[in-house]
Amino acid sequence: MMDSALAHAVWIGIVYPESEWIDWKVMTGIPEHQKSVFRISIAPDSTESVRTLSDAVRMQKMAIGNNFLTTLTHPQWHRILNESELHSLIAVPFQQKKGVGIFTLYGNRVGFFDPELASLIEKYSANITFALENREREEDRRKKDERVSRLQRFTRSFAEINELIMKRPDPDQLFDAVSRIIVDSGQARTSVIGLVDPQSGWVQWGWSANSPKGWRELLRVNLNPILPEGQTMTAKALRSGKIALENDYLNSLPEGDWKSFIKTTDIRAVTVVPFFFKQEIHGLLGVAGDRIGFFDRELIDLLDKLGKNITFGLENHEQEANQKKDAEKIRSLQRLTKALADTNRMLIEIPPPQTLMETACQIVVEAGDTSAAWIGVIDPGEKFLKWKAASGSSGQFFKDVRISIEKESPDGQVPTAEALRTGLPQIVEDYSETPGSHIWPEAMQKIGLRSLCAIPFNLHTGQKGVLVVGAEKTSFFDDILVDLLSQLASNIAFGLANWEREQIRKMRETEIRNLSLTDELTGLPNRRHFHEYLKDVLDRIGNSQGKIALAIIDLDGFKTINDSMGHHAGDKVLTQVGQNLQKSLSERSFLSRIGGDEFAVLISDIETRSRLVSQLQNLSLACTQEIFLDISSIRISASIGVSVFPDDTANMEQMLRLADSALYKVKAEGKSGWLFADGETGKLSINDMVNP
Repeated sequence: MMDSALAHAVWIGIVYPESEWIDWKVMTGIPEHQKSVFRISIAPDSTESVRTLSDAVRMQKMAIGNNFLTTLTHPQWHRILNESELHSLIAVPFQQKKGVGIFTLYGNRVGFFDPELASLIEKYSANITFALENREREEDRRKKDERVSRLQRFTRSFAEINELIMKRPDPDQLFDAVSRIIVDSGQARTSVIGLVDPQSGWVQWGWSANSPKGWRELLRVNLNPILPEGQTMTAKALRSGKIALENDYLNSLPEGDWKSFIKTTDIRAVTVVPFFFKQEIHGLLGVAGDRIGFFDRELIDLLDKLGKNITFGLENHEQEANQKKDAEKIRSLQRLTKALADTNRMLIEIPPPQTLMETACQIVVEAGDTSAAWIGVIDPGEKFLKWKAASGSSGQFFKDVRISIEKESPDGQVPTAEALRTGLPQIVEDYSETPGSHIWPEAMQKIGLRSLCAIPFNLHTGQKGVLVVGAEKTSFFDDILVDLLSQLASNIAFGLANWEREQIRKMRETEIRNLSLTDELTGLPNRRHFHEYLKDVLDRIGNSQGKIALAIIDLDGFKTINDSMGHHAGDKVLTQVGQNLQKSLSERSFLSRIGGDEFAVLISDIETRSRLVSQLQNLSLACTQEIFLDISSIRISASIGVSVFPDDTANMEQMLRLADSALYKVKAEGKSGWLFADGETGKLSINDMVNP
């Protein structure tokens, strides 16, 4: 602005909510050492206010002080501004996500800002607002992408840990790998694992990754709630058996040695994940982040799953060590375990829901040596289960049957329905002896199912799902297999939720892209969109015989409407003209608002010059239609400059310049008409303008 001589100083500031003071971000035109003097209030009765600035911020309206030094009561301000030859100012407010912005320009003489300059500055301020909003949208998108990326990295770590668990390592290997992988993935600042001594109740720290030196001696935890060491969040998490979170860890700590130690580190958020062994609390995984608010809901859910998987890994190792299962069962479980690890890796790719569910059913049947598997979902408020996927020789059976969630219904007196109602797995050792099996006696006998397991899972949409697995042998489903199937059901729920999140992310990216290509007032494509479209059209036409015409439209006398009737009326005129122009165009034409009161039209269906002239006449008529305002109506006209590709030029920039040049000639020669780049001109008749 200063380089173009539109101002001799520029100040930009923000007034934050609950504050009356302007926080200046940019101040030019005065000496650096004097900038701190201008602590300006927007309160109208304050001795540290400037009326023009205060009014602009409070009333959210542009204010001009063409001799504002005479209104200053602050002698030091008056002296500095007078010495800097700043005698006039214009203040234009703009919206900020956190507060109200004020864009202030100073002139070097009294009466510097005339109406025309004021209008130009106001438009420039609108561009600043748009740029700031665009930046905020980009920052929101970046944060969302960062969050998704972080979750994906942890999902990979989760899959890596699960894959290790499926190899049944000994506890020491498992704990060392878990603490290391969580930190190596870039997910956490540090991770530690401690085990509870069942006799004393003290936590004995054993494994850690990237932990600050000296932490073991200071962090003492005991299960006894009477002891001071039993009042920590870690102790409470161990007693409750539930994951604990503190996203502002430093401020949550009482004064003492541990808080003083944490102050010397960058640990700012902590999650404690307890895990069990033989149904007793066994230990904890502690994960720390380096910023406040590090842990979001999805990350907590994954850590919670990880705690359960550590429990599973410990118990799985114990089961293997005791050799409680015969070799055939172990081989079957190993295949299912590997398939489950494959499913975890598949989750990283975020497969579509149907693919995920069909793959899960196929894995259970092929890797688990079962007869059939089905997945069903029931919507909130609905009574009957809907089957989504099935696999196995008897898959069609459950796709044909009805299962109700209502216990009173005959269709609800089966184990699958009970699993949905209670949220707990239901195991049928011998289906022929189970209550409710009489509902389908012949069908069950025909397909040969003897035992069954129904694993419920909840979806974030409020839906309930169930994984049902059937086998030809009785007492087929032992604890290990049920645990594996429960993990699979949990992974299905996670995968479905992840798919939904990914779709939302893609939709938001599309929305942000559309916002950047759309004019906010008229809803039409903006200048950027038009230029991209024009380039694409010219690239497509290439060396073909096609022709296109570019018409740039400028509304005659629009500034007078803004000045005399206000910007509200001007906005309504622009909106209505945009709608009228859109209605007058064929489907093959492309209309956009390229700035101020200028529109641009790309016309493709121009078989002849006379057809193009007819379309230009339609555009002119659309602009002259009567526009009804609040208590009056007006008619305006338009000037149009036209260039034709490839008759006039084969270059996009030249095409734009030729159309602009023709437009300015129309303006200079009386307005209200059109002019081709090759010199041919046209104008609406009076009768056409009065009776369009």
